[in-house]
Formats: sequence, C-alpha cells, structure tokens
Amino acid sequence: MVGEFDNKDVRSVLNSNGIIKKLRAPYTPEQNGSSEREIRTIIEMARTFKYTNPEVRFPAAIWAELVYSAIYILSRTGKSPIENTSPNKLWLKRNPPVEIPAHNRIHMLCSSSEEKKNGQEGHPRLPCEI
Repeated sequence: MVGEFDNKDVRSVLNSNGIIKKLRAPYTPEQNGSSEREIRTIIEMARTFKYTNPEVRFPAAIWAELVYSAIYILSRTGKSPIENTSPNKLWLKRNPPVEIPAHNRIHMLCSSSEEKKNGQEGHPRLPCEI
C-alpha cells in the first residue's frame, strides 16, 4: 500500500518542490508529532482570536472562520524547510501579499517577551492587532 506513494516520480516531484516526505505507520499519532503540534498551534490561535476581546462575543458558528484565519496567517509566516521562504511562497511561487484582507483582520493576543524572560508566562497577555 505504501509503495504506490513511494516511487521515483513522486520523489522527484517532492524534491523539486522542497517537500520532505516522511512515512509513518497509520493510526499512530505518536509518530506524527510535527503535525500534532501544528494542529495544536492552529487551534490555540483560533481560541486566542475568539477570546481576545471580551467586548466581542463570537458565535460558535464562526469557529471554522477563526481556524481558517489562523491557517491563513501561519501559511504566510510559518516555518518552511527552505530558509527565508514562507510556505505560501513555496506553494504559489511568488511572495504573498503584504496587506491582510479585511476579512482576516482579527484582534489577537501577543505574549510579552519580557514576561517570558522573567518566567512569568501565566500573566495576562498583551492585546495586539494583525
């Protein structure tokens, strides 16, 4: 079953696009730590968007949009296997737009780097806007 996705053609396409293929056993999330971490990051970002501003009450129905916004931001700023290149640039072969569309502007929380240096990560976070 695995062999159908592990052949010379697939490897050449992945290599030419800077994609590193890692095979894992099915149904073993323990072997897929990076994906699990990425999902947790997305969920935490969406949760941060939702609870940042106490004056704004997002309905539960908007949860998917908050997740899409987190993915939108991460794909433009997240890490990639090629240094100084965003995942978005690798995928689209061009730099992403600098301006974030209005529907993706969301208030979020930023950690104060000073709080982290002093070991006070439990303190309230500072509001900022993307």
